[in-house]
Amino acid sequence: MKVLKRATVRSKFALCLVRCTRYLGSLTSPKVGVPRNRQSLHLRFILSTCRANLALGVRVEMNLDAELSNQKRGKSVITWSAIYLIASWLSITADLLNPNSDTLKISDLLYLPIIPAIIVTFFLTWRWLRSVVISAKLIDSDAIGYRQGWAFWGWVTPIALFWIPRRLVERSQQVFTSYLGQEYTLKLSAWWGLFIANLIIGNLSFRAYIAGAEGLVYVDIINAIILTIAFPKWKLIVETVTNTQQNVISKAQTETI
Repeated sequence: MKVLKRATVRSKFALCLVRCTRYLGSLTSPKVGVPRNRQSLHLRFILSTCRANLALGVRVEMNLDAELSNQKRGKSVITWSAIYLIASWLSITADLLNPNSDTLKISDLLYLPIIPAIIVTFFLTWRWLRSVVISAKLIDSDAIGYRQGWAFWGWVTPIALFWIPRRLVERSQQVFTSYLGQEYTLKLSAWWGLFIANLIIGNLSFRAYIAGAEGLVYVDIINAIILTIAFPKWKLIVETVTNTQQNVISKAQTETI
């Protein structure tokens, strides 16, 4: 598919070069009775058409590359989200097996997976959402309302993280379904409510831990239960948006060729 699209772009470029070369030759030996300014205007039109065709072809090619990468990235997001969920339960198990933080036990090794799981899951989620937003903005640049950089900053900016990530997912999917002529059916409220609850409880638990509070393992259990309930909803969202993005790119490719 990528080779076919690149060949199409090159053929458009070659055709434009041939047409422009012919007209440049005609300018050096203009026809009798044809004003030079008219020929110049015609040449400008051809050049502008070439630029438009090349931009469209390159844009679709870039979008195809992003879509193909995002299919794999979406699967990786789901996989690492599951790994993060398992790592959360493992860290809770470590707390239960060794409630005394002053002594080290072999069970404390269960804490180790949580840090890399958080980092990798966040990185993949950011890259996945960024690709989704870019594709949506190429279809309708004004519909998202945020720059693609918010696919990263939306998750880490205080206060803004309470609504921006959801809006990016929601508005991108709305652009996709509108372009395909489909009904928007993606449900985000339950997943987002669980995400916010997890965020708030996790923040309070961390603050209590810094203050030296005890018995926080039970708070972590509640948080892990929330993540467990949220995971299948998140999995469905990633699969739905990624598949819709693929359908959009396929349609855009068909219309461009």
